[in-house]
This record gives sequence, structure tokens and C-alpha cells, in this order.
Amino acid sequence: MEALAVEELRAYYFPADKPPLRAVDGVSFELKGGLSMGFVGESGCGKSTLGLALLRLLPSPGRIISGAVRLNGVDLMSLSEGEFDRIVRWKRISMIFQGAMNALSPVYTIGHQLSEPLVYRLGLPKRDARELSIKALWEVGLDEGIMDRYPHELSGGMKQRVMIAMALALRPDILIADEPTTALDVVVQAQILNLLKDLRERLSISIMLLTHDLGVVSEIADAIAVMYAGEIVELGPSDLIFSDPKHPYTRGLLAAAPRIRGGKSKPTPILGSPPDLANPPKGCRFRPRCLTAIPSCERAPPTVELGSNRMVRCWLYG
Repeated sequence: MEALAVEELRAYYFPADKPPLRAVDGVSFELKGGLSMGFVGESGCGKSTLGLALLRLLPSPGRIISGAVRLNGVDLMSLSEGEFDRIVRWKRISMIFQGAMNALSPVYTIGHQLSEPLVYRLGLPKRDARELSIKALWEVGLDEGIMDRYPHELSGGMKQRVMIAMALALRPDILIADEPTTALDVVVQAQILNLLKDLRERLSISIMLLTHDLGVVSEIADAIAVMYAGEIVELGPSDLIFSDPKHPYTRGLLAAAPRIRGGKSKPTPILGSPPDLANPPKGCRFRPRCLTAIPSCERAPPTVELGSNRMVRCWLYG
């Protein structure tokens, strides 16, 4: 069953007296109910902007320009801000924000920050909200004593679990996780990933994982969307993306990742830098850094369906 369908979504930033930054430029994908999809790419490729756009929380001067977002057939972009806030935000689509260290308020207890949205959005009495908050903490492996602590009294992993509990408190259908393992050591990273996998199976939620870490998506994602300069350049089942990458950028990402096994081969970096999103290259945006570019790449590449729910935007296949 289709949970989320995004069609040609465009979200730009409009800095004063400067050309717009095309952070998300024509992104389309489908996320089926109960599955997880990883969005990978270098910093600045538009992953976080995509997540914020789906929740209609783009910071100024960001704005959604065009596109359709449908949740179980309902066009979310046609809803007023009040309707979206009342019906969708946190209840149907929720988000774990990047950087749990900075996302929690330092002056309120964990219990206050967990209970407040339950009182405000569901109209629950404070006692009932506290009970639901304690239950949410249990689900992420934390005990009731956390309720009376302040963020500075928790470890990084505990803060991340609190953020997950907050995102799941209203039982959303879709959870957007923006770099959920950043700044955590490898042991805690594994614990957080196992927790997300367990919650997905137990609560039957869909997960959008936004990360630059290929190792993270290999652990949890059923499908992978590779983003470059605001566009999805390749999309498909995670096993095929890793075993048979098609787009030159996907190949470059995999070649740049260190490997525990693989003989004496060393990681190979992608030469050059990501383009300026205010003035991206004409045609294929990866062309200036691509080792297999051809003359056709000076024109916008076609979207080529490869079967097995795969697509690639590249002239090598068009």
C-alpha cells in the first residue's frame, strides 16, 4: 500500500538580492507503507531541505515552489497551514531533527518537553500526558527517571532516544530521521539503528532516513535514493544500489567509502566540489566532476526506468 507519493517537488531558498538556491529541484519518489528509504548524498545536496519541505517547516527564506505530496491519496499541499498543522504535522508525518544536542531545550525537563505536545495537540490532561510520555520512553529503552532530568544530564545516545520518543509520541505513519546517528560513537550508532528497525517492525511505520553515511543506510533501508545538487540521480532497492550502481555519482560514493574487506584497495575520492545551487551547471549537474561525461551531458539527462523499481538520470542509459 502506498503511504507517501512525492511528484516533482521543488523547494528553493530566496536570499536577498541573490539568485534562488535550488535546494530541492524536481524530486519524485514513492514510499510504501511499512518500508524504509534512505536518502544519501554529500552535504548540501538537499536531503534536510526535502525532509523539512514534507513537513512544511522550511526556514525563511525557504519556500515550496511547486510539486505534489500525497499521503494515502490526499494532496497535502492543498491543505491550509492550519489544516496541515492539525491533521498531518507530527500526527501523520513526524521528524527526528538533526543534532539532538541542539534540538532539546536546555531549560525544560525531558518530561515537560515530551508532555507538552500531548497536552497542546491532543488536549490531554497533564497526568495522562505524563503517562503516555513514560510509555514513549519505555519504547525507546529509557526508564521513567529520565522524565525529571534536563538534557545536559543525558548522554548523546540518550538524547537521541528522547528525540525518537518525541517523534513517535503521536503515532505517525511516517518518520523522517535526519542524520540520526551523527556525532555518536559506533556502539551507540548500532543501538540507535537497531532501535529504529525494531520500532519500524513493531509499529508498522515508514521511515525516511536522511544521511551521508552509506553504512547506515545499508543497515536499515529497503530502498535508496541518491541525491546530487537537489535532484535524485538514482533510485532503487538497496541491495541493487550497492551491488550494481548505475549512475557515475553513485559509483563514486561507493568507491569513496572505506571498506573493512577488499584487499589493498584504497578509497577513491570524487574530484571537485558540489556545484553552486544558485547557478548549477547546464545539463547534468554532475558533469563537471564525472569521469564518463559525454557531449550529450550538456543537456538535461532523461529519467530512465531500469526495471525492479529502479531509475537513473543519466545519458549513459538514455
